[in-house]
Amino acid sequence: MKRYQRHIPLFSEEEFESIRQSKIAVAGCGGLGSTVLQLMSRIGVGTIHFWDDAHLDLPDLNRQILYKPDHIGKLKSEIALKELKEINPEVNYIVHSERLNPKSEIPEVDLVLDCLDSFSSRLHLDTLFFAKGVPIIHGSIFQQIGQLTVLFPGKTNNYQNTFGIENEPEEQSIKTVYPPTVTSIASLQVNEALKCITKRYDQLLLHKLLIINLADNTFEIIPIT
Repeated sequence: MKRYQRHIPLFSEEEFESIRQSKIAVAGCGGLGSTVLQLMSRIGVGTIHFWDDAHLDLPDLNRQILYKPDHIGKLKSEIALKELKEINPEVNYIVHSERLNPKSEIPEVDLVLDCLDSFSSRLHLDTLFFAKGVPIIHGSIFQQIGQLTVLFPGKTNNYQNTFGIENEPEEQSIKTVYPPTVTSIASLQVNEALKCITKRYDQLLLHKLLIINLADNTFEIIPIT
């Protein structure tokens, strides 16, 4: 347990045991996902399932901090598996080299961290996870702005009813992404995930949307009705 001695005091013995026994899902191994995967590994969760079917491209390196230049052209999920095992071999990693879709087989997990990059992909989380009682830790970013909330079955609405997004094709465009926004939102997602695992429900962003703007250093919480 020496590996975790710097953060064990922040939790009760029972809470940290819950973290060590937890099973989580990470949807996407890109910008948000690569930071979330590293932090969850270093925290010491029990099992991490993660999904991605993309290959690493050179512009990904500005924010996808799990990867290196010699990984370009390789499958992100397979690279992530190798890198994470080196970071913390005590965690059980299960890789799914596919993009989440309505036919994906979903194992039993305690929560899913939404690290996807499109609204249409996120809608699948409602049927794959939320409908089965699995909380969603939602995070998304655009340039220097990021947002975060927790969608919890029995406590909040699902993704579609919260954001009112229709299942329509999205226009593809070059994404402008500010690296500090990515790592900030990913860190906050992990923070909410740990509250969820340790049942600190009164501290969760339920019915609340946290919006950060790193351009003017503002953090704002907006009620979700």
